[in-house]
Amino acid sequence: MIKTHPSRLALGAVAASVAVLSLAACGGSSPGSSAATSAGAANGAGSTAAAQATTAAGGTASTVHACSLLSAAKASALVGVHYSSATESSQGSMCSYATTNAPIPMFIIISPGAGTAAWKDQLGTIEEDSGSTPITLHGVGDRAAGSGTEIGVQSGSYIIDVHGGDPNGTGAAFSKSIEVAKAIIAALH
Repeated sequence: MIKTHPSRLALGAVAASVAVLSLAACGGSSPGSSAATSAGAANGAGSTAAAQATTAAGGTASTVHACSLLSAAKASALVGVHYSSATESSQGSMCSYATTNAPIPMFIIISPGAGTAAWKDQLGTIEEDSGSTPITLHGVGDRAAGSGTEIGVQSGSYIIDVHGGDPNGTGAAFSKSIEVAKAIIAALH
């Protein structure tokens, strides 16, 4: 039986919808772009002030506004693909990057997740998404793994999920996805 974290199902559906809408819009930005996108674009370096976390009831979980951690301009520089806009999900934890010149879209998901159980859930999600066992990656975060077009990185109390950060394929290296994760980690701290 496949086990998927409930919030991942909702975020996956949002990601699919955003990808379809991005393609339909031909990657162009409109004058009425969201405040989150504007804030993210203005924050090329991803400062800690712009990456404010909102603590949920009980103080144990937080939502990070993903687009404020990595602007479309910064993502473009890291990946080498032009991203015309960064659009945040309604939950704030996912950011999708619109492009017309990459074979696959990129999106990131930032979620609370410390400890071994959260990491095992992340590995299961990566395996489910890609259909193959994730490989261990080095040089980023506390733990990292990737498979297919996705990497997961656990850093402190967060899990960073990067989908499509290596849009033209890199084999098992995931070098551009790792750079995206490093930029997000730097913005979180």
